[in-house]
Amino acid sequence: MNLTLSPLEASFKISDYYAVCLLSGIISIIAIVISIFILILVWRTKPRLHTVRHLLMCNTSIASILYCIIQTINYIFLIFLPWEKSDVGCRWRGYFAYLSICGISYSYFIQAISRFFISILSHKYRWLTTFKAHYILILIQWFTVIIIPLPAIITKDIHYRPTSLCWVPLKYIIHVIYTFFAYYIFPA
Repeated sequence: MNLTLSPLEASFKISDYYAVCLLSGIISIIAIVISIFILILVWRTKPRLHTVRHLLMCNTSIASILYCIIQTINYIFLIFLPWEKSDVGCRWRGYFAYLSICGISYSYFIQAISRFFISILSHKYRWLTTFKAHYILILIQWFTVIIIPLPAIITKDIHYRPTSLCWVPLKYIIHVIYTFFAYYIFPA
């Protein structure tokens, strides 16, 4: 367990996070309710409304639910479980946080790929617009989302820091650059 803090991190008190965590929790609950509503609405509509676009929208809703739940769990560990100081547990929380971020950004990425298939390639390659092709896209997306954040577990860059979420500290510049490009830039 590494408890070295930067001067900035040492100046934070846990009470500084109360308002942010409360607001984030409320917004997460609202987002989860909206995402579940979208899933139920698409599931319960007439079969003729079951389209590829709705399938991808449901995939993004599932990724959003996952993100909100994981971020809420991370805030619970930050505020209510300060005695949990395990580096391994922190690495796993960081992994799942990065996994959920990748889930959302890559779900938008496959929506863009799908729109490219439909608008540009649909006349020449008709099979790219089928449900089967989109199920394969979603499967590849989630496989990629599970693999990409693995450096969070494999390396020891993420470690417990009091009053901080389990993210990669900025001093590990190579890992931060990888995170920036793999999670945010590439899928955009």
